[in-house]
Amino acid sequence: MSSDEARLDGTTLQELLTFAERRLYSVYLDLTVGSSGQRSHEVFLKKKENQFHELIGDDVGARARFERALASVRRWISEVFDEANRGAALFISEDGELVKALQVPAAFENLFVLQEGAVVAPLARIVEDHDHHCVVVVDSTRARILSVYLDAVEREESYGNPEPPRRTSGGGWSQARFQRHRVEQVQQFHSDVVAHLERFVRRYGSDDIILLGTDEGTADFHKTLPQALGERVRFVRPAPADEPAPALLERIRGILEDERVREDEEILSRLQRRVREDYLAVGGIRATLQELQSGKVETLVVGSTVRRDGKQCTRCQFVLADGEAACPYCGGELAPVNLYDKLVELAERHDAKVEFLDGDAEVELQRRMNGVGAFLKFQYENA
Repeated sequence: MSSDEARLDGTTLQELLTFAERRLYSVYLDLTVGSSGQRSHEVFLKKKENQFHELIGDDVGARARFERALASVRRWISEVFDEANRGAALFISEDGELVKALQVPAAFENLFVLQEGAVVAPLARIVEDHDHHCVVVVDSTRARILSVYLDAVEREESYGNPEPPRRTSGGGWSQARFQRHRVEQVQQFHSDVVAHLERFVRRYGSDDIILLGTDEGTADFHKTLPQALGERVRFVRPAPADEPAPALLERIRGILEDERVREDEEILSRLQRRVREDYLAVGGIRATLQELQSGKVETLVVGSTVRRDGKQCTRCQFVLADGEAACPYCGGELAPVNLYDKLVELAERHDAKVEFLDGDAEVELQRRMNGVGAFLKFQYENA
C-alpha cells in the first residue's frame, strides 16, 4: 500500500500514467468539514455504492471487486487520512490493492470511476495551477521563512537579530558611529538570513520567492540577495513582520488571484492572435486532439467547461471527438471516454504544459474555441 506524503508534482503524474494498462478505481474525495462539523464524503460514497450495485446487477464478481475497493477507501480514510487536509486521491486495483494514495490541503470534486489507467486531470490541475512559494517576511531585527503550497504553510523557520547597542545620555557612542554600527549589524543579519534562505530553497524547493515586510527591511534585504535568488522574487509587498501565518496567507492569496486573472486574459489573447494568424497554434477540440496525439503541442489551454463525451479506439488508442462509427485510422471499435480527462492526460504524456483557464477567460475560450486550444512546438506542413 502506498500513501504518498511527499510533495505533489509532475513526477507523481508521470508515475500514475505508468498504470495505463491496469484497470483502476480512481477515487477523488472532497473531505472538507462542513458547517455541521461533519465531512460529507460518506454521503457521496453511499450514493456511489447504490449506483454501482444498480449497474452491476447480479454480477457477483463485479460486486465483490467494487466492495473491496470501497472498503479500501474507507479503511484508508479511517487509518491514514490527516484531518488537516481537505482532499484525497486514491487509486485502487480491482482486487482491492491501494496502488497510490495522496492527500492535499485542497478539496477535490468527488469522483469514483473504474477504467483502464488512472484519471489524472484533477491532480494535474493542482500541479499546473499551484506554485510552491517560499515566503520571506523580514525587517531589521526579525525574519521568517515559510514554505507555502496549496494555501497552506508546510513549514516555517524564524530568526532574530540581537538588538543593537543603545545610546545613553551618559556618553558612549557618537550618533554617526552608532548609526554605522546599526547599519552594519542589519546588513550582517540580512546576510545570515540569505544563507538560511539558500539552504531552505535547496532543501525544500520553490517555484518563486515572495518578499514581505517593512518597506525599509524588504528594500535592504532585496539588495542583499544574490542574483540567482533575486531573479526568483515574484513580488515585494509591505506586511507586519509578526503577522500571523493565516493573515499572511490571506494577503498573498488576494495578490496571486489578481495575477491569475491577468495571466489567463493574456494567455487567451495570445492564443486567439496566434490562431488567427495561423502561427504555431490551434483552436477547437478536433484540431487540438490531432496535434496532441502527434506530439506537437507545447502548451494545452483548456477550460473545465469543455465537453466531456469523446471516443477512444480500443485497438490503436486514438482519441476522437465524436461523429465516427469506427476508428478512421485502423477501423477498430470505439469506446466512450471523458474527453476533458483525455485531453489533460495526453498533454501530460507528451510532457506538454497545461494552462487551465477560469472566469471570464474560460467563458471566452468556450465561446470561441469550444473550450480548448493549444500552442504548438514547431512549424509543420499542413496536410
